Amino acid sequence: MNRRLVSCALAVTVVVGLAGCSGGSNQSVADACASLNEPLSEVVTVLQDTSNSLDTDPQGAVDAWTQLAVTFGTLTASVSNTEVKEALDATRQDVAAVRDVLQQLVDGDTTSEASLETAKAEMQGSLSSLAGLCQQG
Repeated sequence: MNRRLVSCALAVTVVVGLAGCSGGSNQSVADACASLNEPLSEVVTVLQDTSNSLDTDPQGAVDAWTQLAVTFGTLTASVSNTEVKEALDATRQDVAAVRDVLQQLVDGDTTSEASLETAKAEMQGSLSSLAGLCQQG
């Protein structure tokens, strides 16, 4: 499970690395993406630290994914560009789905292992879409 969290954290890093430019009420895609750099960078650092201790603190990993979902929700509310807002919200939903499956695994539901792969793939897809949008902007 530890490798899965690290790969998901690295996917979030892609978003940070591809985000582009500055801010305003008629916010461009580039401006909206630029506003994501610092908050996502901080979340990735926390998530990577947590994934390193997954075996010793599995609930801590779930808590980190909860914080990641909250952060995506906050970021969604903070941008005014419709395209970026929609991409962020899709990512938030997929991050929350990963968190939910992780919680099931922490609670002892080993049948959720396959669900984690599906949730992770969906999250990586939404992150790729967000990164692609920011790359174009």
